[in-house]
Amino acid sequence: MLTGRPALLPALFALISVYLSYAFRSRLPAAVLLSAFIAGSVYIFFRKRIFGKECFILVFSAFLQICILLMTAGCFYQGEYPVFGDTSDITLDGYVRSVRYRTDGSVEAVINDRTYGRLLFRTSGEDHTRISSGSHVNGECVLVLPSAPVNPGEFDYPSYLLRQGIRGTIAGEPFFSKPQGILGITVSGISSFSYNVRSYVLSLFGDDRALASAVFMGDTSLLDDNDVRAVRLAGCSHLLAVSGTHFTGFLMLLPYALKRFKIPKVPSRILYALFCIFLGLLTGWSPSVTRAAVMSFCAFCFRDRISAMALSVCLLTAADPFSLLSTGFLMSFSSALSMIFFAPVIEEKIKIRSLSYTLAAIFGMMPFWADAGSYISPSSVLIQMLSSFIAQIACIFFTPSVILAFLFGDFMTLIAVWPLKLMLSILRAYSAVAMYSPNSRDMGIFLIVSVYIFMFIRMFPFPLMKRWLTVPAALLLALSVGTAFGSCITRPEAEAVFIDVGQGDCCLIKSGGFSVLIDGGTYEAGRENVSTVLDYYSIPYVDVAFLSHWDNDHAGGIAYLYQQGRIGRLFAPDPPDTFNIEELCRATSVNYLPYEPLYSGLTVTLDDIEFTCISPDRECLTDGGNEDSLVLYARICNTTILFTGDIGTDTEEQLLRSSCLYDTDVLKVAHHGSRFSTCRSFLEAVDPEYSVISAGRRNAYGHPASETLERLSDFEVHCTAWEGAVFLDIYTDRLEVRGMVG
Repeated sequence: MLTGRPALLPALFALISVYLSYAFRSRLPAAVLLSAFIAGSVYIFFRKRIFGKECFILVFSAFLQICILLMTAGCFYQGEYPVFGDTSDITLDGYVRSVRYRTDGSVEAVINDRTYGRLLFRTSGEDHTRISSGSHVNGECVLVLPSAPVNPGEFDYPSYLLRQGIRGTIAGEPFFSKPQGILGITVSGISSFSYNVRSYVLSLFGDDRALASAVFMGDTSLLDDNDVRAVRLAGCSHLLAVSGTHFTGFLMLLPYALKRFKIPKVPSRILYALFCIFLGLLTGWSPSVTRAAVMSFCAFCFRDRISAMALSVCLLTAADPFSLLSTGFLMSFSSALSMIFFAPVIEEKIKIRSLSYTLAAIFGMMPFWADAGSYISPSSVLIQMLSSFIAQIACIFFTPSVILAFLFGDFMTLIAVWPLKLMLSILRAYSAVAMYSPNSRDMGIFLIVSVYIFMFIRMFPFPLMKRWLTVPAALLLALSVGTAFGSCITRPEAEAVFIDVGQGDCCLIKSGGFSVLIDGGTYEAGRENVSTVLDYYSIPYVDVAFLSHWDNDHAGGIAYLYQQGRIGRLFAPDPPDTFNIEELCRATSVNYLPYEPLYSGLTVTLDDIEFTCISPDRECLTDGGNEDSLVLYARICNTTILFTGDIGTDTEEQLLRSSCLYDTDVLKVAHHGSRFSTCRSFLEAVDPEYSVISAGRRNAYGHPASETLERLSDFEVHCTAWEGAVFLDIYTDRLEVRGMVG
């Protein structure tokens, strides 16, 4: 039987190794990690006996360290991902390493190719049975290298794939053969059985299957995007990934049942193990599920959670070293370790056992929330505690409700569904005010991590280590406080972000607690890009929005944000008579956009931001198209920005004749850099120091045109097609311009 004390240092060292690999996977030379591993191994070797029970854990720990080293070296070998995605034609020749059948019918398969390594293949999965683990795969496909994030707050997809050792995704229709051999056929059969059982169980939940699938099985493919966002804003994304919290609930009633029916020790352990395996099949056997299953079984059999954690880490490493870089596994590992070490310390203070374990788990996940830019406040901690408690109640009733629904009818699933609906209602309500809480980026990630380290050391149960490390931790905390204070006093007075919305226009301006949006890109860009950027900057809704004209690549995103209640006042020119606003909004529930007409000569003032409209003239409108776009002068502090919509040379010449143009600091180049805009005389009149072009990469229109770039050659040019989002940091005495990439 494993014992807790010998596993202590190896388990701690495993955690440190995982964190080092996660934090420095692309910056720290492998030699430094190797030195750390060797030093740790030598320390453990000389401080602990190497015979008996301790030798077993030491061997596992050493094996873990070697695997992490090899895994990290493999990440370095793959190199950096491209700034923007690239594609190439390849010929696949490999096998399917793993398959994930999602609730919406789609399939995700990780393929080991002999030439290109691990690749990810996705399909709608109408016939998912053709893709099975162990199947040979070949055929002509397109390799797609993932792009780095091009807007603030966007999901870092390349890093997500890199942590799994996946080089890229493939598109096409490769050929999948049937699994060969006893092992391949067995694995394929188990996968199909697991999918069928999961589908049947979810069918019992009827209209609530999307919510049940998300919480009980960690599959959010059917869950509404707004609900996923609400959970994320509340800092409870971990509730949508099966972890120890879920397994604790799933298995809570089983020991009482085994004891109630007086089942002997050995058969009860076998039944418990079978139940863990069944739950693993039901929830997809992710790294966090594996850790939770192994720890639950070891805790039930041996009452030794530290050794169980060390064993689960070693098993995961043996199966796939890259699984240790999974954010889900790291959060699960960190929260479990925090509960082991710190729950007893917290319990001594508050005298409530269940609450102490919840607080300890939240404490363990705080570094990950800080890294994700979560909103941290006493209210957010309370919401997370309450939601975790309710989710655990739902998990406790999950298995009994499924059994009762099978026997008596689907209505019995309401026992487990009602807590989930309550939890989701609480998270929806809180998400509306979550962004009014301090953001971890505003507080400073360095400061949050320093506070976490200081608290970690002060709560550590070993007096000698606490005495030696308290002073360095206090110095680090003081340094981080000074750094955070310095960053606050040196922040710009205002910021403007030209958001990369592909082939479209969108600019966000923030100043003095107010926010302004000029255009919103397409409907899809509003949902996928603009909304994400607003969340990143903790903007629940923009105070004022300007719509230059009613083309979809400018107005679609505004329509989406209005549907979500994220637009305050909207200014726009009148749309043409033939304009179909219902088609633009793409929703029968919204058949209009309440806007205030804006024409030349009118001014909109918001705190220290002033917008002056110089076109179009209400008496000289044409067809409501590009030439009738709003042309706005924005004055922010001592900086002027000229927004030109999609006007062409005709409107530019009209503006020149009206003598309303003057020198500006930043020019938003008209019509995505079209060759029919931005004439030389217009540039001479405006004389910008910087120019910004909003255009999509490899767009079909050839924007920005080479002729336009030649005319702009005397000015500093920035383009979203090259740099992603373009940032303007506006100070009282200066202006700094930079791109998201480069």
